Amino acid sequence: MPQEILSSRERRAERQMNMLTCDKVSCVISFTLNIAGPVKLNPLIRESFAEGTLEIEGKLKQNGIKVLRKEQRVEKTGCEALFSVAYDAIGIKRMMVEIEEEHPLGRLFDIDVISKEGYPVSRAVLGFPKRRCLVCDRIAHECARAGRHHYELLQRKAGCIMQEYLHSRCGTPKKSKQHIGFEG
Repeated sequence: MPQEILSSRERRAERQMNMLTCDKVSCVISFTLNIAGPVKLNPLIRESFAEGTLEIEGKLKQNGIKVLRKEQRVEKTGCEALFSVAYDAIGIKRMMVEIEEEHPLGRLFDIDVISKEGYPVSRAVLGFPKRRCLVCDRIAHECARAGRHHYELLQRKAGCIMQEYLHSRCGTPKKSKQHIGFEG
């Protein structure tokens, strides 16, 4: 699976560059979910991804920004969406960080903005702090790199976040771990 994930990232980067050059846009929004471990697809993940996609589209529409092209893929390495827009990359990044910070599922959303030069716009450019770990609230990248938490713990935490949000939104009964497909 790690090789498949790397290959998927490489293909996504190629599609991002293709959108930037072919669409002649100012930036590309790349959306995935931060889901640890081998299980990257299940009904809860798909529903959360759909929610994130709607949130991105809503934020753009609310700000009068037209999506020129949208590509969505569902692979065994997870769900991904790309949006090409003709708008300032820093302004778009600010809007996307607002989603990551304010939406109940935002801690699971991984929304990157790639500038027309092909570089990702970082949160730091806008003065936002680095993302925090789901488990211990340290800097997420440091925990991931150090392997501080077993992926099953991260999956449980992500599953709880998704269940709580979807339960509050839909009023559906909460399910146990084995019903959400993280049993690998």
